[in-house]
Amino acid sequence: MGARSVWTTVGSAAFALCVASAVSAGSPPALSLDVGKTGAISGPYTDGGISLGLGASWRVEEAPWAVPIRFGVMAYFDDMGSHVDDLVDGSGNYIGLATTGHQAVFGGAFRLDYEPSLRMSWKPYASGTWGYYRIENDVRGVSAGGVSAPGFSLGAGIGHHLYEGHSIGLVVRYHRLFDDVTGRYVSGALEWGWRSGSGR
Repeated sequence: MGARSVWTTVGSAAFALCVASAVSAGSPPALSLDVGKTGAISGPYTDGGISLGLGASWRVEEAPWAVPIRFGVMAYFDDMGSHVDDLVDGSGNYIGLATTGHQAVFGGAFRLDYEPSLRMSWKPYASGTWGYYRIENDVRGVSAGGVSAPGFSLGAGIGHHLYEGHSIGLVVRYHRLFDDVTGRYVSGALEWGWRSGSGR
């Protein structure tokens, strides 16, 4: 078994145990939608682009040591950027610019959030994910191959309650991919959240 397979198996098993032992049965999830931008990319594409995330999480009712945590899942799409090159004709005359390559990262992950019990209008939280990353290359929408890898993210956010379970906030995540293409990057996003009365 290769190193990546070991990381995948261990990470998935650990999060599966959290699911089996921690998530409160029957309670509706809290939902989140992230819209932002990527940056600080270590890979062949470094311009960055849009970052999107959609998550659902449940409060852990019997967390060890009474730590206030939430567990759930999230899907994400992160744009790494494009290569734009000068085009010339057969005589060497400049004829314009063209996109010669583009890269995006997408996938899904388990998510674990720590939310301190603070009586503040703006509440901070820490977040971590473990999951599947697909690094996909294309040329003007036509697939040019890609690679899949396990990976994780570590993040910090802050949110503010608006009304009837709605909230708004900011979140920044550092992503580490176990691949040889795009090893790491950062995403920052505006986060909208919603929780029902029992979703907490």
